[in-house]
Amino acid sequence: MIAWAAAAHAQPAEVFPVAKVQRGQTGYGLTTFAGTQPERFTFEVVSVVHNFLPKQDIILVKSDDPKMAISGFWQGMSGSPLYLDNKIVCAFSYGFRFNKVAIGGCTPIEYMKNAGEAVRRGKVVQAVAGGPRTIEPMAASLADWRRLTPTVDAAQAMAALGPARKSWLLSAPLPSPVTRPAAVDDQTMTASMPLSIAGFSAPSFAQLERLFGESNIVPVRAGGTSGTTASTTTAGTKESGPTKFVPGAPLAVEMIRGDMSAAGICTVSYVEGDKTLRLLTWADYAPADVVAQFTKETGIKVEITLSNNEEMISKLRATGGAGFDLAQPSQDRITGPQQEFGIYKPIDLAQIKTGQFIPAMLEATRKNTTLAGKVYGLPHIWGTDGLVVNTKSAKIADYPDLCRADYKGKTSVRLKRPTLLAFAFAAGKDPFALYGDPKAYAALMDGVGKTLAACKGNLKFFWDNKDQLLNGMRAGEVVGAMMWDTGGWKLQNDN
Repeated sequence: MIAWAAAAHAQPAEVFPVAKVQRGQTGYGLTTFAGTQPERFTFEVVSVVHNFLPKQDIILVKSDDPKMAISGFWQGMSGSPLYLDNKIVCAFSYGFRFNKVAIGGCTPIEYMKNAGEAVRRGKVVQAVAGGPRTIEPMAASLADWRRLTPTVDAAQAMAALGPARKSWLLSAPLPSPVTRPAAVDDQTMTASMPLSIAGFSAPSFAQLERLFGESNIVPVRAGGTSGTTASTTTAGTKESGPTKFVPGAPLAVEMIRGDMSAAGICTVSYVEGDKTLRLLTWADYAPADVVAQFTKETGIKVEITLSNNEEMISKLRATGGAGFDLAQPSQDRITGPQQEFGIYKPIDLAQIKTGQFIPAMLEATRKNTTLAGKVYGLPHIWGTDGLVVNTKSAKIADYPDLCRADYKGKTSVRLKRPTLLAFAFAAGKDPFALYGDPKAYAALMDGVGKTLAACKGNLKFFWDNKDQLLNGMRAGEVVGAMMWDTGGWKLQNDN
């Protein structure tokens, strides 16, 4: 069963090609002048400046919008998207000094997308003991540090950093300086990313300015960047931070948190959507060949986190539904957790090729996973529970046989509702027929519960994942169990 995890992604905007940009065209841009809400401003194309950087053009624009009258294009609005014919064309990246009219340059979004495809990204580090997955940060290589200390001697390393009292921080391996365009009459400014700094002394702040002197990161003094998560507007209402990527909205990348804090501030230019599908699922629910075919056809990578019903719900609760794109809980673990915790997103069936589903199964799942008129689940994996028996070691014909004295300590079941239903049917009762009579249903389940309690001594363990039970069957520790039929077929194929 698939249920959408609550993760929001904006749809990518259509791109206006730089080859079609002409002088005099008018459009609008999006940036945040105050708070967190992007606002529109108008602009006019002045020209396309060819080869502004090697093999890269920029689009020169001007704006007489009243919103831009005081500030013009400022460095902190780097990345603000600009649109022609409601299609994104570029993102602000350059400003000009001493101009009476607000004039700026923007980088065509085509170049930015190509750069995004080629950017080096650290590998994903899988979660440990249920912790979050992380991306390995890019850092100085081992060769860089061996250049400073080939013998791994601390004194030699300090000597390699220069004479006493020289800044060791500025001597450490740093990224190469950024490529800057040639100045036009000393008026061109590269729009930089402000680094909001708080809690640093004046000498420390000066060192930071030197450290980032050859980059596009500009340290600026600010108040503390940690603490409350919402600010109060002039109207007296609370305004919390953004919860999704919106073109023109501000974006802060927190680098340091605590008594000293630092956050890089930029503007969202373009939202294309994540090219990684983060799947929260059970073992064997996402076969490797299916994942490989999906990636081949879509170009989207798949990150799989294995889990079970309870862990899925706990993980999604901990993140407010974020961190995963798709979750695959059992059908009966969708509407209840959604009503209580709001961890899933509804599914728009108009976007689904419903003809690929078994109609009766699709309709049943729709009914079972609908809450307040919204559908939260689609059928994906289905099967039956049954008896799996090692016929060389045991003769078991029905569920009550799992409790026979001669199989003490050698059988297994799940501590789940299907086990109660199976033992009820084995006793000649139909639990489904009693759904309309809560008292009768509760009485039946109480009776089945007493039967299973008396059977506890026969159970080697209550299994909670398929591999645990399969290994127990293979080792001969378990001779009979109630399990998914796929496990039985797998054991049969193995033997």
